[in-house]
Amino acid sequence: MTELEQRKWGMIAHVTALLGVVVGGAGWIGPLVIYLLKKDVPFVRQHAAAALNFNLTVLGIELLAVVAAIGLMFAESEVILLILVMLAIFVAWLALTIRAAIRANDGKPVRYPLAIPFVR
Repeated sequence: MTELEQRKWGMIAHVTALLGVVVGGAGWIGPLVIYLLKKDVPFVRQHAAAALNFNLTVLGIELLAVVAAIGLMFAESEVILLILVMLAIFVAWLALTIRAAIRANDGKPVRYPLAIPFVR
């Protein structure tokens, strides 16, 4: 696989997370598929694993936020704060995912902050 193809597949690993959220709300599926298909290519594997780990971490945070929202259902002010926090998480997720796709396209490694390393 050429370097250009590796960079393209690395970028696709991040872009599929964006598409997954837009289409069905599952940003981890695309990076998982790329990881399984291209795990023998170190550059693509690193990017797909990073995207998968980050999206699984964000999914876990979102699930905790939903549980907290259910627990705070009757406290209106806390729910509004929780919604604002979830919005901030979404904006950060979007910016970090776009940044990672650009880094992959440039042939550079990526490391998402606070991502739990489920897959290496």
